[in-house]
Order: sequence, then C-alpha cells, then structure tokens
Amino acid sequence: MVCNDRTNAKETSSPSLCSHAKDALLSRWKLALAVSAAVGLALLVGLSLDIKPCDDAYISFRYAQNLADGEGLVFNPGERVEGMTNFLFTVLISAGQMAGLKPETGALLLNLAGLALLVLLLLRSGAGFARSLQRGRAGVPL
Repeated sequence: MVCNDRTNAKETSSPSLCSHAKDALLSRWKLALAVSAAVGLALLVGLSLDIKPCDDAYISFRYAQNLADGEGLVFNPGERVEGMTNFLFTVLISAGQMAGLKPETGALLLNLAGLALLVLLLLRSGAGFARSLQRGRAGVPL
C-alpha cells in the first residue's frame, strides 16, 4: 500500500492507515462520541425531570392524529381551519403515529434528532473556525 503522507511517502506491506487518515478517523469518533454524550445527557435530564409536552404540542398532536386517520390536516374532522404553526413537525408526528408511536414519543425522538444535529453542526463549525484561526484567516463571529 502506498501512503502519500504530507511529510513523506513510504511503501508499506501491511494494510495500515496513513497518519492523517488515522487522525481523521479519530476525529470522527470523537465527534460521534460528543454528539452521543450530548444527546444521552439531554435524554437523562429530560427523563429525570419528567417533562411533559406543553398544551400547544397537543394541538399539533391532534392535527397529526387526524392526518394519520385520513381526515387531513384538520383539528376537527369536517372543519377546514388551519391552526398549526409547525407543518413539518406535525407531518413527521403523523408519520410516527402511522408507524405505531405515541405522539409524545415521536416528539421526543424528533427533539433528540434535532439536538444531535445541532450539536454536530456546532462542533463542526467550531472546528472549522479553529482551523481558520490557526491559518490567521478568521473573522470575529457576530
């Protein structure tokens, strides 16, 4: 295997990784561990506090249930009034209900997925900003 490292290129007979490939792999594992830790901590805190959805969430749950039942995005079947402010969330909750999830469980899973995405984006943007600082090309974030 040929390893084109930035410092030197060498010929190796074993299937080992180059040093920069090892660093990249380790960096990905650290990122996955950080995201998992943040989501796990949020889940533990949320479960220990026994947090329940607020009343506005139940409006979305009702719209989602009616959509899952084939009535459309309505609060009361037969009445065509739009009263939700979170279309994607409602549709995803409805998909979860069609799959057999309770709306509260679906909302928790969506919130955890959103948290994981947020942590991932923050870590990646922070790493990019740190690299820019090292190169002397970073501006001040506002």
